[in-house]
Amino acid sequence: MKRLLLGIIITLYSTFSTALTYTLELTEDKLQAKAESMMPLTKKKLFITTTLSEPVIDLIAATNEINLTSNINVKALGNISGNGKVSFTGSLRYVSDTGSFYFDNLTLNTLEIENMPAKALPKIKGLLELVAKKVLAAKPVYKFKDNNLKHTLAKATLKSMSVENETLFVELGVF
Repeated sequence: MKRLLLGIIITLYSTFSTALTYTLELTEDKLQAKAESMMPLTKKKLFITTTLSEPVIDLIAATNEINLTSNINVKALGNISGNGKVSFTGSLRYVSDTGSFYFDNLTLNTLEIENMPAKALPKIKGLLELVAKKVLAAKPVYKFKDNNLKHTLAKATLKSMSVENETLFVELGVF
């Protein structure tokens, strides 16, 4: 009798917890569209202006991370300017209070700018890291809708994030 009761409790718990689980699927295309809506992104600091444009999103299955590559245009004091590419790798951060996802833990991987003096690159790199950590990390990549019951229930807890087949699977639930 105790085994039967325990079996029923386990079955009900697993059914109940599954019912209160929501899996959000963010495809590369969906993340690409969001990144494109955030750019061009221009940031000025001291005598340097950088503009990021034409982002390309790549989901990395091996590490469950997101790679963001972008064109970069840099203008500095003294008619110094150059174009190139910059690449960041990071993850998504979930804020349950708002039901929002943000780029997070962004690391600058590569920075290539044509016609730029080598002594200017450290300052440009510093500015880009600031842009990545403050500006990109402050704009939501995805936000749950308050008028959707599944979204409201799912806001509670992030269970897991994984990348498979060019899709980021985010499992959320109450338990």
